[in-house]
Amino acid sequence: LPLMSTWADQIEAARGQQSDAATFDAACSWVQDVAAPQRLLPDACLLRLYAAFKQATVGPAPPRSGQLDPKKRAKWQAWDAVRSLDIREAPPPYCTPVPP
Repeated sequence: LPLMSTWADQIEAARGQQSDAATFDAACSWVQDVAAPQRLLPDACLLRLYAAFKQATVGPAPPRSGQLDPKKRAKWQAWDAVRSLDIREAPPPYCTPVPP
């Protein structure tokens, strides 16, 4: 829990001093540079963050291709699950700490 509150504190500080885009960039950097490499978050949490990131930066998931790799399939399924989320609505969930 201290890790999550630290992340929450960092995001809240960024929100107070930066634009929404800068807050999103700060959250992306934390996940990519700290959380994922150090395995600080469970896989389910990382999948939800991946889905919000892809929806915010790319838009809806493309049609599913024959993915035999279980990890790639799970990432696509998570992304496809947020298909209805408007691209402008995707960054805020990414910038909100999610419980493990």
